[in-house]
Amino acid sequence: MYYKVMVLEIKADYCLAMADDGQVLRIKKKGEMKEGDCIYVLNEDLYSGKPEEQPEKMQAIKISKKTLNSIIAVAAALMLCLSALIIPRITDKVYAVVSVDSGVSLQVQLDEKYKIRKAVSYEGSVSEEQLKEIKGLQIDEAAEELGVNQPQTGNTILIGYALEKENDQQQERKLKTHLQELFSTDEALYLKGSKNDIKQAERDKQTLGLYIAQKALNEDQIEEVVDDMSREDVLEMVKKQPALMKNDAVRKALEKDEKAAKKTKKSNQRKVEADDDDDYDTDDDDDAVESKSKAAAPTSKTDKSKKPTAAPQKNNDDDGNDNDTDADDEAESDDEEEND
Repeated sequence: MYYKVMVLEIKADYCLAMADDGQVLRIKKKGEMKEGDCIYVLNEDLYSGKPEEQPEKMQAIKISKKTLNSIIAVAAALMLCLSALIIPRITDKVYAVVSVDSGVSLQVQLDEKYKIRKAVSYEGSVSEEQLKEIKGLQIDEAAEELGVNQPQTGNTILIGYALEKENDQQQERKLKTHLQELFSTDEALYLKGSKNDIKQAERDKQTLGLYIAQKALNEDQIEEVVDDMSREDVLEMVKKQPALMKNDAVRKALEKDEKAAKKTKKSNQRKVEADDDDDYDTDDDDDAVESKSKAAAPTSKTDKSKKPTAAPQKNNDDDGNDNDTDADDEAESDDEEEND
């Protein structure tokens, strides 16, 4: 049987060596042994303390330090591979990403319990030391770094959020509600993103919120990322966000939207004026009808007053009455004569 050992210490009559299994052996001192040498020994090379039994010479098999270092490195790599296969690695996955752009620019990765796994500040407004300090904290515990307690300046706080898991509206609302309670200010604008937005923003070295806002304005989809505000209110808040207004694409998108809004406003005004004109025309028609009615009224009165044609008849009636009176007078004279 042979042993692979490493020389630990050299004594006067023997050497102490460690075998692969951790056992410490005493071996016979032969040749030019040095501490750290790795050699192979047989049973007869073990030191028993009896000089007469010791062979005259033993040839040691030396291993260089370079070879020893290589062996150690390979052994360490094998142990890592074995531990990865045997012991399951338990790590917290990224659950959501939240970014804040106000006085500071900070983006954090959160696990399912809203604990910060990683933090980054692309513009350097948060120091590396602070980024390391908030790692492992709950997002509420990093309020100072997120700029939650900063005095209100009238500028919009841009907050982007997105889940790594797609199509989970309930969890999206839960995360947004948590952020609203954390910041609790009307100056905050919350923009909802997607898993793809997270990846693209990281490629562009841009915070999630800035990326979502720029994309939504350029593609005219601002209503899809902000679901609790009117379009006009959102655009007004965008204008109060300094980091956004530094972006040429955002300014051009806002100018384009303003021109379209003015054009729509003018068109609506013209429509209202046209409707008013139609109302005036209707009144004129009514007046015309009414005037015609009034014009027809005197004609009817004139027809009623045309009774002079009956005047001769009335005169005839008067003549008839005179005739009757004369007849009565004649009758009375006849009676008088008879009486006489």
